[in-house]
Amino acid sequence: MPPKGDRQPQEIDLLIGRQVRAFRKAAGLTMKDLAASLRITHQQVQKYETGANRIPAASLNKIAKLLDTTESILCGETSNLGFAEQKQQPFGSVGNDEQRLLKAFRAITSPAAQKALLDLADQMAAPNIKEK
Repeated sequence: MPPKGDRQPQEIDLLIGRQVRAFRKAAGLTMKDLAASLRITHQQVQKYETGANRIPAASLNKIAKLLDTTESILCGETSNLGFAEQKQQPFGSVGNDEQRLLKAFRAITSPAAQKALLDLADQMAAPNIKEK
């Protein structure tokens, strides 16, 4: 048996860590935000996200609730999703600019301002969107 300190992350640890990171970023949370909600250090969250430390089941449940998802989604399972949900891109494929835009949109408190921003985006994108 290898020494305890030599444990390499398993593929599932890496997958779950990537999912947690993607959902955390999509929610506009920092590692410190998530850590505070879990009552752990941000270093521990970083270890979870890199797969260096496995996430205990109870913590995975809390993380899923905080990120408004399920444990099975964080584990990469999609069999419980409907057809349309399976066709959607995962959060991990969202670029930094898209994450910034989503975070800024969520920070706008006025529904009228949010609608104005969406209308502007629709107008700017219209020439590039093909009708189906």
